[in-house]
Amino acid sequence: MAGGDGMEVEVARLPGLAGALNDAAATLDAAGGSVPPVPDAGDSTAVIADGLASLTETLGAFTAAIEASGAGVGDSTQEYEAVETANTGGFEAVVE
Repeated sequence: MAGGDGMEVEVARLPGLAGALNDAAATLDAAGGSVPPVPDAGDSTAVIADGLASLTETLGAFTAAIEASGAGVGDSTQEYEAVETANTGGFEAVVE
């Protein structure tokens, strides 16, 4: 898939990529409702609770970023298709 400094993907695969990103975000979001309780770690319980809270917050931001990426890929698919069509429109006659 890699090409040059970026990434190349066939336009027809974009909806599948958007779907995979959206599915991953939904799975992570669903897991957010099942955060385990803070274990009793004696004097370290508060530190562990802070760490779990930070991890939960970070995973929430990560989930939002994946969801935004999926939406961006989905929203851009039509634009990519239009550009692809414009760029290849005259070549099909030459190749055939």
